[in-house]
Amino acid sequence: MGASPAHRPPATVHPSRISQASGHRGGTPLAAEELWGWPVDVLDRLLELRQQAWKGAIPLEEWREGDAALRAGQPAVDKDEVEEFQQELMVNGPADLPREESGRLVGRLTALANRAPSDEQLWEELATVAKVLADRKRSSRLAATYHAARERIVTWLTRPGGGIDPVTGLPWSQIARYRIVDDPDLGRVPQYVDAARQLAKADASDEERARAEMLVETTRWQQIAGPMAELNQRYLTWFPRLILSDLWSRASSHLCQV
Repeated sequence: MGASPAHRPPATVHPSRISQASGHRGGTPLAAEELWGWPVDVLDRLLELRQQAWKGAIPLEEWREGDAALRAGQPAVDKDEVEEFQQELMVNGPADLPREESGRLVGRLTALANRAPSDEQLWEELATVAKVLADRKRSSRLAATYHAARERIVTWLTRPGGGIDPVTGLPWSQIARYRIVDDPDLGRVPQYVDAARQLAKADASDEERARAEMLVETTRWQQIAGPMAELNQRYLTWFPRLILSDLWSRASSHLCQV
């Protein structure tokens, strides 16, 4: 009995589809000069930038700038269409297509469909990676790959000037609100950054806290960071409080003598 339509395996990608995507009518797909109207040398350079960035050979901003420059002036493409074709090729590619050529073509399609990621897209990727790593059914062979991906994404999100505190995973702008606080005795008092971090964490919403926890792995040092920050802050205000207390005591004593 034949497979039902719902369970029938997808058809193999026909070579004509590869030729149609590449505009190539003979030889091999890698011999094509264009994919979706994009010169393949541009796609190869985009792919090289992507690979260098993920290896840590170039910073994120350099990837973004180079990616944007290479895409300038190229024709618009339907991302969903490219990714659908890519998935079809990976699952049901022609049997006579050499593995090297198939891998190279998949890489070019990846570069074509995906710009260098924005920070928000990095957060989305981090959520996906965290979900995979939390799944006990995941392949142990892929665990190292996902851990490496997580480390790279965290490095990008906590880069200098990126706006995210690497200690808490919260935005620096959120922590900055607590660098100066109102003290009932001393008025406006500056806070050490660790003390400001603790207040920012305490006041963060559940959503903000969950997002930050994806970024920061709790260590033993972080577990005692709260008490240490509070102790340091007490040292900061101890002497001013002592002086203020002494002044009030002297003033009260003087008033009693009058």
